[in-house]
Amino acid sequence: MDYSIRVARETDAESMVKLLEPIIQQGYTALQEVSVPTQIDFIRHFPKNGSFLVAVCEPNQEVLGMQDVLPGLPEVEGCQQVGEISTFVAMHAHRKGIGQQLTQATFQALRKLDFFKIQATIRADNPRAIAFYQSQGFQIIEPVRQYSEAQGRFIETVHAERFTDSDARSRRLPR
Repeated sequence: MDYSIRVARETDAESMVKLLEPIIQQGYTALQEVSVPTQIDFIRHFPKNGSFLVAVCEPNQEVLGMQDVLPGLPEVEGCQQVGEISTFVAMHAHRKGIGQQLTQATFQALRKLDFFKIQATIRADNPRAIAFYQSQGFQIIEPVRQYSEAQGRFIETVHAERFTDSDARSRRLPR
């Protein structure tokens, strides 16, 4: 499967929705609905200090995977250097290395943006997602304690984190 990784574009919105709909229907995410207009709006207003990459199939530009990192709270000192990651890979494209390639490209971009640490909130009932993040170097920091609402019910979540580089643990955040 030939694909490339690049920054998300508004023209990707329809393909992103096609990728996300079965994931939502299967209950693998806390997302409850998605539409082309809301996806375009998300892309259009994505923070400049964040990262939003897609893996697209050559030559038709079908989105096979997407990964975004939103920066933390700008009003809280030091939180701008901590991001929240989300990863989605099309159901038919699992186990082809797309998530791994997206993560490598994302972390390369995040180092340039001076991110310190990335966090992931993962559904506890999605062991494949937990295993994926662990395989990418994320450590579980809060197992099955938090709850999110999805599809009209509360679900347990797992929190994981990864520092952007090996020196990040010893770096001090600016005061």
